[in-house]
Amino acid sequence: MQQTTTSVPTGKPARFSLSLRGFSTNFAYQSCVATVTERPVRSAVQAACADWAYAHGLEPQDGAYLKELEDRPLTLRQLGEALAVSGQTREMIVSTVTRLVGMGFVEEAAGKLREAADPPPRRAADELSDALVELERVRDQLERPAPANRRLVVGSLRRAIRRVVSARNYLEAMSRAE
Repeated sequence: MQQTTTSVPTGKPARFSLSLRGFSTNFAYQSCVATVTERPVRSAVQAACADWAYAHGLEPQDGAYLKELEDRPLTLRQLGEALAVSGQTREMIVSTVTRLVGMGFVEEAAGKLREAADPPPRRAADELSDALVELERVRDQLERPAPANRRLVVGSLRRAIRRVVSARNYLEAMSRAE
């Protein structure tokens, strides 16, 4: 596992959200868990989580963190409340979030547009490309002969919308700067 020296702010209630890398990894996690059909289900899900974690250089419980941060930014306290069922302590949450931030799966949510390393048109094009991938996943789910997994479809649609809105925001910020 990769070690990091990045520390998570614990004074002011910072909010954390998934990075672009975190979104795609979360989708892979949910897809992995959703495809489990073996019995007993619990051990099959645990094995699927272990395989997913190994493939992404994470720990199996990290999927729960990514899942909780999927819809909106959360403070450490909110994340702790959401993960209390799984027995995660505050120290474990701080440690895991610190590690996920250091690895680029989670980021501190900013109240303003995040600065992009790429110029805004390039970043907007990347966001729109990622949104298209999410929409293709939705189409694939809906075209299957078996009933579509509603959670995956809704999650993919939300991510696609977020990416389109993000692209629009980058382009609007660029036009205001000119």
